[in-house]
Amino acid sequence: MDWKRNLDVALTIEELKWVTQEEMDNYHSWQREDQKTKCIIFESLDNVLQHQHVSMPTTHDILVNLHEMLGGKSRPIKQATLNAIMDAKMSKETLIRDLMIYIIELINEMEILGFEIIDK
Repeated sequence: MDWKRNLDVALTIEELKWVTQEEMDNYHSWQREDQKTKCIIFESLDNVLQHQHVSMPTTHDILVNLHEMLGGKSRPIKQATLNAIMDAKMSKETLIRDLMIYIIELINEMEILGFEIIDK
């Protein structure tokens, strides 16, 4: 029990033994928001993935695991987005501004997917 007493002394000296009410409120608020986010994530998953992730404590853990499981599947999405950029054409009804916004959105999506755009 000496270790416990030494720990109490160290925590008291460093003023880490007690948690302020504000910190406690922030933590409880974070827990509520984390639970809400987990519900939203679970709603978008099928039953198998839900059961695999139900025991994970935080949404961060769930998202990291999902990224590890499904992260390699972005190649077809990258290819489809690149094809959409290459196939983008302006018709008579299309304004230049609308076409440019569409292409910029596709380029932003490519950057989010990790596609390297090299400026020359």
